[in-house]
Amino acid sequence: MNRFRNGYCLIVSFWATCMFAGCTGTSSPEPYYASNSRLTDPDKLVLVDCMLPGQVRQLGTASVYVTPRRAARIPAGECEIRLGEYVAYDRANYQSALNVWLPQAKQGDAKAQVYVGEIYERGLGIAPDYAQAAQWYQQAARQDYSPALANLGYLYENGLGVPKDPARALNLYRRASGLKDDLVYASQMQVAVETANREIDMLNTQLNQETATGEQLRRELEQSRQQLDDRETRLDEIRLELKAYQAEFQELLARPQPSASEQEKIQQLEQEIEQRQAALDKTRSEVAALQDLASKRKREFERQVRSAERQQARVEAELAQQVKE
Repeated sequence: MNRFRNGYCLIVSFWATCMFAGCTGTSSPEPYYASNSRLTDPDKLVLVDCMLPGQVRQLGTASVYVTPRRAARIPAGECEIRLGEYVAYDRANYQSALNVWLPQAKQGDAKAQVYVGEIYERGLGIAPDYAQAAQWYQQAARQDYSPALANLGYLYENGLGVPKDPARALNLYRRASGLKDDLVYASQMQVAVETANREIDMLNTQLNQETATGEQLRRELEQSRQQLDDRETRLDEIRLELKAYQAEFQELLARPQPSASEQEKIQQLEQEIEQRQAALDKTRSEVAALQDLASKRKREFERQVRSAERQQARVEAELAQQVKE
């Protein structure tokens, strides 16, 4: 047994010397696929789950260590040349392939997670487990790994291990191909458009009501201003009449001895002055009331105009959003 071990170590040392120092002089090692004799064996070209040996690394001058073994999917012949380990006569064995990729999948490697998902999906050696496959694909899909997105889309398209959802499958396919925007069914878009149209119709109805109310307030405001102008004109007329009566009255009173007709005229002027003064006071009150009413209607009209403008902005925003969608 010791001789066997010593012989094996000698062979490995000789191989390492040949690989790093060059057993064939200055020529580089022959590539695996360059040998026609090796290509005659198709089994050497089959992809296998290969566990490559760890790398021998030098840490400074005092320490040498070997890294953990690495999983790779490479041809069987290349795995042999690189001293890798694979199942030679049972390559479809579920447990052997799973043992290779599961540790890296648990560590978050997206490629390993896809390989584990494919093992469950294809059922290598056992019945397929689509639910387990979907879980591993989903973990890799969260990293935007395209093969995982495509495989997960296939499961959603056919309802394997997940609820059948063609729309989600299509969106996963789009993400796998690099398209970021999701698609929706035409029926869903039609419902959204109809809903938006109803909202726009409602907003337009409210806008029409706001506009009609504003128009009514505008007419009332114009009516109040017209009435105010009429009253102010009448007020000026009464003031002029009162001023004329007062001037004539003062002229008659200034005479030293007014005649009987002048005395009668003075009495008539007193009555006219009283009437004009009463009319003046009444018209002043009417003008003040009309001014208050006009101011109130002006404020209501301006408030209604602002409300209509806000409603118009909402309608335009809703229309722009519908066009964008």
